[in-house]
Amino acid sequence: MGFDSTQGGKDRAGVDSTQLPYVSELLNSVRAYNFECIFDLPNGVEDNNYLRIAAKQVTVPGHNIEEIAVNRFNDTLYYPGKVKKEDLKIVFDDTYEKGISVTLFEWFKTIYDPITGIAAANATTGGGRTPQFKARSLKIISLDGAGAPIYETLYYGVWPKSWKGAEFNYTTNEFHTIEVTFAYDFMDHVQA
Repeated sequence: MGFDSTQGGKDRAGVDSTQLPYVSELLNSVRAYNFECIFDLPNGVEDNNYLRIAAKQVTVPGHNIEEIAVNRFNDTLYYPGKVKKEDLKIVFDDTYEKGISVTLFEWFKTIYDPITGIAAANATTGGGRTPQFKARSLKIISLDGAGAPIYETLYYGVWPKSWKGAEFNYTTNEFHTIEVTFAYDFMDHVQA
């Protein structure tokens, strides 16, 4: 639906002039603050392998295609080359209720345990299955003003590359956060 000049008082002929004009909301922008994250975690990290969590900030990665320059006589032509993925960075509020920092750190320890010094203990695929340190999927769902899903960005084969807590500081008036950087195998972006 686009602009219709006859709706809601735009057409003066036969319309009450006190009526407010019709303003379409279909062209409104998606709000950057309405989203949630849903993880399908690897076995042993969370009781039911399912973690639904609000995040404070998500830096959604993109894909960059490097170009290949081909020189022919006096011309240079460009073709698409190797695709390079960016990492996914999510900043979570450290909440009391779910122990988000503990859950995320338990997942991080499936890759590197700083107590034992063992790295990649669960990196084996065990016969073609998803490795035991990777989440099967992560959905970042964008919501409209009423909380209904608009679209989803889906990541598959997700695992935490880094885990970092924010500093504790008596002089600030902000919530404590956990910043986790994730790597992933594949991604998709679909209408919800």
